[in-house]
Amino acid sequence: MTPRISTHIRRLIRSHNPDDPEQESVAQFCRTHTLSRDSYYRIKNQPDRFLPQSTAPKSPHRTYGELTWIEVRRFREMLQTEGYDDGPRSIKWEMIRADLDKSLIPSTARIAQYLHNNELARINPKKRPHASYKRFQKDHANELWQLDGFEYRLPDGTIVTIIQLIDDCTRYMLALDVSDDGETSRAALKSITDAIAAYGKPREILSDNARAFTMQRFGTVGSVDIAMAAQGIILTPGPFHRPQNQGKVESSHKPALKRLRAKKPTTPAEVADLLKEFRQRYNHERQHLGLGEGITPASAWQAATRVPEPTKPIDISQFRDRYTTPESRGYLNPATTTRRLLRRGQLNFAGKQIRFGPIWRFQELAIIDQGSYYEFFHLATGISVATLFRPLPDLHSLAIKKYGTYTAGDQKHLPDGIEPRK
Repeated sequence: MTPRISTHIRRLIRSHNPDDPEQESVAQFCRTHTLSRDSYYRIKNQPDRFLPQSTAPKSPHRTYGELTWIEVRRFREMLQTEGYDDGPRSIKWEMIRADLDKSLIPSTARIAQYLHNNELARINPKKRPHASYKRFQKDHANELWQLDGFEYRLPDGTIVTIIQLIDDCTRYMLALDVSDDGETSRAALKSITDAIAAYGKPREILSDNARAFTMQRFGTVGSVDIAMAAQGIILTPGPFHRPQNQGKVESSHKPALKRLRAKKPTTPAEVADLLKEFRQRYNHERQHLGLGEGITPASAWQAATRVPEPTKPIDISQFRDRYTTPESRGYLNPATTTRRLLRRGQLNFAGKQIRFGPIWRFQELAIIDQGSYYEFFHLATGISVATLFRPLPDLHSLAIKKYGTYTAGDQKHLPDGIEPRK
């Protein structure tokens, strides 16, 4: 490969005058500087390369007409009105899906610049750098599901609880269900069971530490733990105070809530209808940037390989003894927060006699202080059975039927899965 001729030599060639008798001839100059005569004359005769050149870019950016920006504003307003993501990527994705002429679709960066210049962009607060998180993603569908619940308040103040379930690998939303009785084990089991019937068994389910989902970090097991162990499914609770551990399902709450706040449903039935429509769009029409440009969860689900379904049941003691150190458990002191009901179905707690009913005799319950109420769990199964509202009235004897509510079973019947004791 011929060595590159330096800028210094090029300047000497440009200043060399072979007609000057005091300077070297062309042949002598070439021998002195180890040049060929062809290179000498090529540099000598070309335009002056050392004068300032044009600073215009070789590929100037495209100039878009007003029609493009009218379309950008139209799609942004449409997304805002419907309660969908309305950022630059979402605007571009909707323009592509609408089959607009390619010459009218600017890049994501150009859309972002336009929104910023016209004060249409929302400036997000400074966030923790993404590089500081330890990101994980499973390689196969059904290798890990993420489970969580969130709440939406209706205009009349009614709280609607929503159970959400997504696949970790493909971000496919497997369930988005309105719960009739709040965030309970029954509601979680129904969503999981329906998802398994439709999509197959997962190898593992990751949830937060809501007692409706799992009781493992409190030194016992709940009804969801027991049901999953019977099917060979590992139920894993995330660490305390680390919601980013279930970050994928936590993040998927935001677009669902944004849609609800835009449409303002007034009844739980309207919420359920909106969520059904939203789930269809989320899976099949909305690109997911966690998967890549233009890839929807449904297309990722179709392309992904699935792990074999678990078939061997898991010994439930493995769940009960999984978190044994104080650092891995929440606060549950059996000496002060568990009680065994007496012969007539009553227990003594907080200086009161709490009456459940004779059918509840000799059952062992865990009592959790939830702030505005006490919640009672069946210790052997983890089923939430009752709540007692605070502050407690100034009475010695309190009946759950009158001063609280049964969340499973009632005064004369035990919940399914709890056997009477004699």
